[in-house]
Amino acid sequence: MKIRQFDWLLFRLVPWLGCLWLKFLDFSMRLEYRGVERVRALDNQGINVIFAFWHGRQLILPIAYKHAKLKRKGAALISMHSDGEYISRTIKYFGLDSVRGSTSRGAVKGLKQLLRVLRNGMNVGITPDGPRGPKYKAQLGVIQLAKLSGVPIIPLTFGALKKKLSPVGIA
Repeated sequence: MKIRQFDWLLFRLVPWLGCLWLKFLDFSMRLEYRGVERVRALDNQGINVIFAFWHGRQLILPIAYKHAKLKRKGAALISMHSDGEYISRTIKYFGLDSVRGSTSRGAVKGLKQLLRVLRNGMNVGITPDGPRGPKYKAQLGVIQLAKLSGVPIIPLTFGALKKKLSPVGIA
């Protein structure tokens, strides 16, 4: 990733502002969680998981992970693009790590890092449809990751309703 002259300032300021915005959303919305008990049960049994969520529905997920109060630390697969750097730095404020890679850049490296993270007992989050899509159509990467690691996939989503956030769903 090529860093321009003032990117260092943006890479510090934008994630901090993003964190403040997410914390404001957390404070200002009423969240309802469904199915989190199943994930906590797996967590209590010492089983880590792969969270799969659509690319267009990832905004609230750092907040949801914090509220789930899981014992295991989490990491998310994030693009190697500069936009991914902002996301990577923002989720650090919520105690989440990042693994860099995507289907178009760093796919093998990203997969190896995700396997290492899973073997170290952490949960991972991945968008199976990715930023390039096709939207809401899972690619094989998440399946390959689950097959290679032996870790279950937990689908995760959220939706918003007028004046209140709908449940964060864990299937």
